[in-house]
Parts: sequence; structure tokens; C-alpha cells
Amino acid sequence: MSQLNAVVNINLQNYLRDKEPLAIALSGGIDSSTLTLFCHQNQIEYAGFTITGPHVTDFEIQRVIRLRNEYGLNHIFFYYDYRYYSNVIKNPHDRCFHCKSSLLTGPANFFSSTHTLADGSNYTDTLGHRPGIRALKNLGIISPFVDLKIDKSEIVEMARRLGLKAEEKDSRSCILARFDYGIFLDDNLVLKIRKAEDYLLQQGLTGFRLRVLSPEKCLLQINSQNEPLFKQIQPGFDTLTKQIDLFPYEVDFLPFSKITGYYDQF
Repeated sequence: MSQLNAVVNINLQNYLRDKEPLAIALSGGIDSSTLTLFCHQNQIEYAGFTITGPHVTDFEIQRVIRLRNEYGLNHIFFYYDYRYYSNVIKNPHDRCFHCKSSLLTGPANFFSSTHTLADGSNYTDTLGHRPGIRALKNLGIISPFVDLKIDKSEIVEMARRLGLKAEEKDSRSCILARFDYGIFLDDNLVLKIRKAEDYLLQQGLTGFRLRVLSPEKCLLQINSQNEPLFKQIQPGFDTLTKQIDLFPYEVDFLPFSKITGYYDQF
């Protein structure tokens, strides 16, 4: 371990020990998985929790279950249904604030008297449009990686040292964020996007987003590095999208940095 990594490791341990016991929002992505596993391997008292619902693919739920079972994590599930919240389904520019405010209220109430709630947001997240971070602060949820200015590259290195498998390192975001701002979150269309993305994930594709640019137009963005794999699985994906009425769709291969946060780049 380099001297820099050792300093980050010690600072993070000291920070977390001062806050324990923690309740960590575990989505199964690299940031939250790294934070949870760091606590687990460093004997920092914690409880992991995952929020499921129509906004989460089956693949992501299964990934959390595999992670929990493989490492013997202390973990529970909560259920959330965005369809009960008008400020979410209207899909305004600050949708993530409204969504996270309602989504995390249940766990916050459940753990408030016993644990410090924490999430895996990293310092890089604070450099873009992230209204969800405001919701975390309002609910008193801490973001250790943000507070210690630990960025994505440092988390990737930390994940490697903790032994996270490649399939546990993919960066995902909520299915609801596939919709351009102002497009009503129609339940039927949300479930179609969920099913289509779940298919691609089950086939091993990473670094992609199936965007809803309008109710009639979808754009599949794929990390350029994964173009060969998509070409192999495209016939099956085309069959599925025809069955669920998402065909035809447009495809764009580009660097992942141009994919994530797509709607906030304009």
C-alpha cells in the first residue's frame, strides 16, 4: 500500500469509528459496496440496508444479495415505491432531491435513534448537478467519501484492495434518471426500461444507459469499449425491445464520462 493510500485508509477508519454504529445505504455499486466492505473488514460497527422497488433492476438486487452472502454482511432490505410521490413522478430538474427525500425517510426513521446514517457518495459527485446530496444533508445522512474528499479514482483503488470483483465495480444510477427532465414518469414505460436494462446487465454488459429522450424516442448509450459485446447480444436485445414496444431505438457508443450525468451536460 502506498503512503497516500495508507493515509486515506487511516483517516477513513478514524472518521468512521467516531460515527459508529453506522447504517450504510448499500446499492451494490462500487461506492457503497466499498464503504460497506471497508467497515466490515475493519471491524467498524455497521448495518447495511438496500432499498428496492420499481426503480431497481433484478440484477442489482441479486448483486446485493451475492455481496451480502459472500462476505456475510450485516444487512436488511427496505421497499420504496416512487409512484406514491407526485413530486417524483412529475420529474422536475431537482427530481433526485424529491426522490431521495422520500426514499430515505423510512430508513432514516428506522435507524435514527441507534445508528448514524451514511451513503457512498464520493467527492467527484459534488462537482456536478447532484440535488440528491441536498436531500442527504436534510435527513442528517453523512457521506464519508465526500467529507474526506475521497474521489472516484481512490475508491476504485480501495475496492481493488478490498477484493471486490469486477462485476461489483460497475457504476449504476437509478432507472428514473433515464428520463429527460419534465417527462412524466409513466409506470409502464419505467418498467419497460427496467426490463430492457436488466436484460443487458444479465448478459454481462456494463457502462450503459437506456435514455428516454421523449415518450416515443429511446437512446441506448454504451461505453465505446463495450461495443463488441453489445454487437454479440444485440439480436436478443432487439427481440426483447420489439416485444415490449421499445423498438426501434438509437445507439451511441462513447466514453463513459460522456454517458454518466448526460442530462446535466447541457
